[in-house]
Amino acid sequence: MQYLTKDELLATLRERRQREVVETHLISGLPYVFRNNEAAYKDFTATLAAQLRTPATDIGIIGSARIGFSLDPDKFGVSFSAASDVDSVIVNAEMFDKAWFELYGLGSRLYSLDQWVQSAFHTHRTNNVFYGFIEPNRLPGIVGIAMHWFRTLKGLGRIREVSDHKVNGRLYRTWDHVKAHQLYSLEGITTRYVR
Repeated sequence: MQYLTKDELLATLRERRQREVVETHLISGLPYVFRNNEAAYKDFTATLAAQLRTPATDIGIIGSARIGFSLDPDKFGVSFSAASDVDSVIVNAEMFDKAWFELYGLGSRLYSLDQWVQSAFHTHRTNNVFYGFIEPNRLPGIVGIAMHWFRTLKGLGRIREVSDHKVNGRLYRTWDHVKAHQLYSLEGITTRYVR
């Protein structure tokens, strides 16, 4: 598989073909981190699918582990390296809605939780849920799946291609939410780097 370079991405963004970039390069195909071992990627998605009881087609990788360089406008173009995280996505509306209602119904219990969990709650309420994703491992004591989610992501370390990376996992409600969030990143890159 041929991966998009930073210059090719910028050229495509100049042509206002952001949706094409998302569909073709940011959510489909073999992720860069698995470029030398497609079977390992199948193992990665199968493991997440089995542990989280969702189809393997609802699992993917985004960010620099997907394309080979950072799409964060503040770090745009920084190559994927041993220091990079692997950002996985799990798309499951039922799981998302359950976690969302757990967030919504928290009430005053929030103030009995650690400060870092309270901070994560506020980030979810004001940002993450707006973009259609939840990070369960950041919400222990709030979201029932949090500890299982954390253990599942940690268990992926047995797969050589990701064993030296921190594996993050975002729970998205739909693939349209994943696409919209990727478009948001591309808009930030377009604004700052496309002339």
